[in-house]
Amino acid sequence: MGTVLAMKMRALFTGLALALLAGCGSDLNMVRYLADLGTAVSDLGKPQQDIRGQITPQMVAAAGRPVLFATLPQRGTQVVFVEDTRNGDSTSWLSPSNEAIVLQDGVLIATRAAGGDLISADVRDVRAALAGAPGPAERIHRYLDGENHLVVHAYICDYSRAPDVAAAYFGQLEVTRVDERCTGPQENFENRYWIAASGDIVRSEQWVGPAVGHLTYERLSNWADY
Repeated sequence: MGTVLAMKMRALFTGLALALLAGCGSDLNMVRYLADLGTAVSDLGKPQQDIRGQITPQMVAAAGRPVLFATLPQRGTQVVFVEDTRNGDSTSWLSPSNEAIVLQDGVLIATRAAGGDLISADVRDVRAALAGAPGPAERIHRYLDGENHLVVHAYICDYSRAPDVAAAYFGQLEVTRVDERCTGPQENFENRYWIAASGDIVRSEQWVGPAVGHLTYERLSNWADY
């Protein structure tokens, strides 16, 4: 991570920490952790504090790059990601504590440092289906087993779509919600995507894997502005 980006990310999360300090009084451990790492976690089993409502447009603008707010519901964890690099249609995102995700046109294709990571995914058919191509679609996920051997999970997915409203960019957008239902020999899951008129996925709930469950994310900034 570059020095300038790291400084901007630290400024973003220091601002979050100060906001939390004003709102939570004596919870200094949470504040210090948020300021240092930029992620909120449970403290000795206590319920996790919801940081989404503490994030402001000004804090996001200070990052100088696109920002995502993400949650891992199965783990009760919240993470803020800032864009790291773009490579064609793939974008990698980093948290200050070095969790990473990779999105391909908004579709999750890899995670790192999550434990039980999605090593890679083939989602060409999925992206076409989300863009309106007729289904079903095939998706391929790769994971490491307990002996660090690569294992492949294959799924067949079908889709339905309906008008909806989604929270993104600190507002409400009229979107198309696409529900993706995937079936495979190892497990079945459902993903959801909220897609703006531009074709951008502004909010989503996507399967990482059995050890992690779903990852949800919400765009906090318009990527076209960067």
